[in-house]
Amino acid sequence: MPGPETWLAQWIEENGGCPGPLEIRMRPDGERGMHASRAIEPGELLLEVPARCMVTAETVRSYPLGRRVADGWPVGKLGQIGLAVFLLEQRLTGDPWWAPYLASLPDRWNHLPLFYGDQEMRLLEGSAIPAMVVRRRAEYVTEFARVAGLAPDLGRFSVEDYMRARVATTTRSFADRRADPSIPTLVPLADMMNHRQPCDAVWGFFRDRDVFCMRCTRRMKEGDPVHTDYGIRSNTHFLQYYGFTVDDNPHNEAALWVAPPAWGPELDRRSREFGELDRGRRCFRLLGRNPDEGAPVLSFFRLALARGDEVARAMAAASGEIPVLSKQNENAVMRALGHACRNALRRYPTSLEEDDALLAAGITGNARNCIVARRSEKDVLRAWAEWADRGPIAVSRI
Repeated sequence: MPGPETWLAQWIEENGGCPGPLEIRMRPDGERGMHASRAIEPGELLLEVPARCMVTAETVRSYPLGRRVADGWPVGKLGQIGLAVFLLEQRLTGDPWWAPYLASLPDRWNHLPLFYGDQEMRLLEGSAIPAMVVRRRAEYVTEFARVAGLAPDLGRFSVEDYMRARVATTTRSFADRRADPSIPTLVPLADMMNHRQPCDAVWGFFRDRDVFCMRCTRRMKEGDPVHTDYGIRSNTHFLQYYGFTVDDNPHNEAALWVAPPAWGPELDRRSREFGELDRGRRCFRLLGRNPDEGAPVLSFFRLALARGDEVARAMAAASGEIPVLSKQNENAVMRALGHACRNALRRYPTSLEEDDALLAAGITGNARNCIVARRSEKDVLRAWAEWADRGPIAVSRI
């Protein structure tokens, strides 16, 4: 009897699609990966999936429970929630049409922090990820309560069941930009392709033929792994939402929490332009190892440390970035930023160098991903702290 991947490819072909020169292989880490089944030329068609084999918003509405949830949800807000409802409804009704696709979906998600145990979560101490997991779990609990209220039959499932369906849609859906970027679509077989930059395969939805296509971007040999591009994301994002990390990722980020001063209502209103409020503190995203002189955290510190007429100039600045106010203020801003970054680094129980030693020892699996993710955040924080110690170019121009 053919495996689920072979069954799926046959199903796509029988319905007018083209599985292309691709085959699924198991990687050493136990995850699946797409490989070239023969030599492939640039521009060659890798995969074509017809609309009838894809799960869309219309598919969700074509089933009773999905229609009930969709009718009761705010317009334009259903998105991946609807796809999760579809997956749960199929577990109840079992429409044979979707059997080849449903059989191909993963049955475990323990590579995602949402399902980590205590030991793995301890490896992320100091990182932004544990707090993100808590918020995400709470969000899914709220979603499921609303879903079950609209379609009580789905109340037979547990919150854990819903979360597994929800992450299946988060990790495997494509944005169909033909209509609305917020409308996700489940595309069988294409959803098994892993991430790499630069990628080997580009994709798109084509209205004229109502199909999804993937084409090769470079010459490939038989057996070469084939990757697509999940977008410009940090390792914090990749681990949280997809369960993997990327070595030498140039797009990393770190979270920086800063306690706002006890200033008056007017200054507090202005400060809301800079950083999200998180447990009474302002949370800033520091992006990459090359600090940005226009970063919101700098505007926040310029306002917080303004004195005398600097306050009026900070308040009068156009909405958005507050420019350099004075050399004295900017020097104070740099000291405060460096201090905040070093304090953030102290949240982690290990140093960047200790993480390097652990990775060099050949640690694998979830533990390795945790260490790579936390190390990526530390690398960003250290780069910003060192930049603050040197002072920005703007100071020398005052």
